[in-house]
Amino acid sequence: MENSGDDQQKPGILSTEGIDIQEFKFPSQGIYKLTLVIYDHGLDELTTYQGIGSSTFPIGKSGQTDQPSDYQIPSWIKNNAKWWAEGKIGDSDFISGIQYLISQKIIKIPPTTSSGTGSNVIPSWIKNNAKWWAEGTIGDSDFISGLQYLITQGIIKV
Repeated sequence: MENSGDDQQKPGILSTEGIDIQEFKFPSQGIYKLTLVIYDHGLDELTTYQGIGSSTFPIGKSGQTDQPSDYQIPSWIKNNAKWWAEGKIGDSDFISGIQYLISQKIIKIPPTTSSGTGSNVIPSWIKNNAKWWAEGTIGDSDFISGLQYLITQGIIKV
């Protein structure tokens, strides 16, 4: 990973492939907006635009943490769900990403136990749910219900 924040042509962070988690320090409390733009730099040395996401959030005093009111999913994950629903990323990539985000507690879901056989077949309605959730047609709780179903069937392992 390379911090390229000083380069005016490429502000931000250059990371190797995969999921990357960054820690940011804010100078004071207030309302901040974080915008994330994703570019792909392939073997052909061409840089292509892959997507954008943003979130506005409050920053309180040092040491204060807000407790989540319910199980939650960060809004930027909707991009992954949309890409999966559109066939831009495969089933295994989507499932691996969701498993990682659950294990890192980035996606918080109710405790769920697996009783399934571990089949890798994802029902088509799950992909429809992901698309509808990404479009805002259904809420987080409906999408979480779909994730819980995948866990109970052994498709997602936590």
